[in-house]
Amino acid sequence: MHLLRPAIVSFANISSAQKEEAEGLGVSCFSWEEFSQLGNLDCELSPKQRTDICTIMYTSGTTGEPKGVIITNGAIMAEVLSVEQILFLTDKVCTEEDSNFSFLPLAHIYDQIMESYCIYKGSSIGFWRGDIRFLMEELQELRPTMFCGLMHAIY
Repeated sequence: MHLLRPAIVSFANISSAQKEEAEGLGVSCFSWEEFSQLGNLDCELSPKQRTDICTIMYTSGTTGEPKGVIITNGAIMAEVLSVEQILFLTDKVCTEEDSNFSFLPLAHIYDQIMESYCIYKGSSIGFWRGDIRFLMEELQELRPTMFCGLMHAIY
């Protein structure tokens, strides 16, 4: 089993046929149980590069067909450092004392950038449970110093 190639980790059980098919494509395939057992292995990770894939962000297709967009380490860090610069210019750079209320869908690139920024700065992140009826209650409990959202113009 090679740990430095692409891998799929599934919370559900994986059939031997699925594993075999993935292996044939050069992808390791693990159930969550199997993957958690790998933490006991002593292995060295290869150095990370800016051009390495950080994530594949799903787009809903509002401007075309739905697709997965490859986002590199360099692209994520460029965005995180851009947020840092903008907040620096407004004297609002985040610290470990700050918290962000994650209101956008988790599959939203803007929210992912803001969460990455918070992790970078050691700030806390609270997640909306998805029911608008409890939004004010959640905001009162977390008392976030950051709350990011988007506006869509309707013409």
